[in-house]
Formats: sequence, C-alpha cells, structure tokens
Amino acid sequence: MRVTPILYILASLVNVSVATSCPESDGSTLETNLGSFHVQCGADRPGGDMPNSPVWTPSFDDCIYQCDHDDMCRGALWSPGSPGACYLKSDLKTAVYNPNIWAAINPLSECPTYNGTNQDIALNTIYTVECYQDRIGGDMPNSPVWTPTFHACMEACEGNSGCVDISWIPPTGSGNGVCYMKNELKTGFVNSAVWGARRWSVCPDMDGQPWEDGCGAWYQVECFMDRFGGVMAPSPVTTHSFEMCVYLCGQNPNCVDISWEQGYPAGTCWLKSSVGEASQNMGVYGARQLSPCTEMLPVYTNL
Repeated sequence: MRVTPILYILASLVNVSVATSCPESDGSTLETNLGSFHVQCGADRPGGDMPNSPVWTPSFDDCIYQCDHDDMCRGALWSPGSPGACYLKSDLKTAVYNPNIWAAINPLSECPTYNGTNQDIALNTIYTVECYQDRIGGDMPNSPVWTPTFHACMEACEGNSGCVDISWIPPTGSGNGVCYMKNELKTGFVNSAVWGARRWSVCPDMDGQPWEDGCGAWYQVECFMDRFGGVMAPSPVTTHSFEMCVYLCGQNPNCVDISWEQGYPAGTCWLKSSVGEASQNMGVYGARQLSPCTEMLPVYTNL
C-alpha cells in the first residue's frame, strides 16, 4: 500500500501540485481535511447512490472533495470526462470491475461506528469489522507489522497467504498502529484497545447463503457447483469477479443462473436461461436466482 503526503483537497485544485489519477494513484491513500480516502482504480460499486448523485466535476479530486464535505458520503466514483460524472455513495456495495471508473472510498472503519459492517479489500474477499474483539493466539510468523490505518492492516492480511483475521491497536497519537495478522480464528475476547476484522471469501464461506447483487436481485450461492445447459448470449463473458458475473445476470431479464469459472486476472462467466442439473466442479462458483432485479443499472463493456 502506498500512502501519499497529506493532501488538503480544495474546491478549486489550482494549488494542488499532484492530481489524483488512475492508474498512477491506484492503492494510495489521500489524507483530506475531513477524513481519508483509499483510491481503487476500476472498482465500481453499483447502487448506494446519494440523492444528489451524480454531480459533474472537472476532475477526480473535485469529485473526492464533494464526498469529503458530506458526512453521509462514503465513496466518490468518477467517470472521466470534461466534466465527468461523479457518483457519491452513502453505502458501499460490493465492488465490481469497470475500467472506466476511478473510485475513492472513505474506509472510515473506525470503531464503534462501523462495527459489524463488511469491508471490501479485494474482489471476492471481504472483512467483517469486529470492534473491541481480540482473538488471542494464531499470530503469523511475520506478525506484528505497523500500519497507518485499520484498512491498511486488512490489506497487509490480504497480502499474506493464510491470514484469516486481524487485531489492530490504533496509535495513541501520530504514527502507525500495531497490526497482528492471524492464521487461525481463535475465540474472541473483549478488549477495548483492539479493532478486529475477520476475513472471508465468497467460496466456500458463502456456500448456500443468499447473495444480493446491488440491483435488488437475490441469488443462492452454490460453491463448486456447475449447472449444465441453458447457456445464453452473450456467454461466455470474461469478468474479473464472481460479483460481476452475478451482476450481469441480474441485468438480463432472461437470466436465472450463472456459472463463473475461476481465473486470474479474469474468469469466465456463463449466463443461463434455465436451472439445469447440478454437477460438482471445484473450479466453478455458481449462483441460482431467487428473485429478479428491482432496478436496472448500466451494463458496462470491457469487463
């Protein structure tokens, strides 16, 4: 993770020497006058728009400024243009890949405000915030590390294979906090000095569970399960995540099932017009639609 020098974003960015842009600023953190924003290039979050969204801004920094000065805003998503559309988010939905979006999210995972909420750190990976809960033991060999934010501690966990949980002790003043990365999920104990977060992923953690795709559609996750037949156009589609595959199904009124073949940096998405016979396939994440979308959202190309 890269941390930029402190940047106080003004409505007019004449005095800002380095403009925030993608892909140059991807992964950086902007410390603004009212909070901090984490830049995520290509991470769209359908849904959760504020009533005044979109607004039109001449730059990404101006879009971030709009969010930074609204207490209800948790994310600024900008579609580059002159001016560009700035989507302000009061609720951070699951991230889906869209190369035409520059995103800056305010992690604001401070405790106790966001206790119990889910934080997207990587596609298909989520951390559930557990305020004041310490899971003693199970520390990884390279733990602890020192990180400037709670969010950065989650990112450190994500960068270490086998990490399933973190305990972060915020700094008492300026400087970094202490980040303990865990490779075992031990019993939790109350500790007012610790901010915890538990890592989980779509499969196998969500197997058999309901999944909402951002447009109001609901699915049942079927991990490592493929359903044959019913393949519909434009399948197959290359997508960077299971979430985007489900999202595409929800935007097609004839789609009732998906099979997403894992791949890196992208997987293969099969949209289905019928729910066929199930067969185990360890390379596939499946999802069967339970109810359709309640609102239609834009369908992006170059997925």
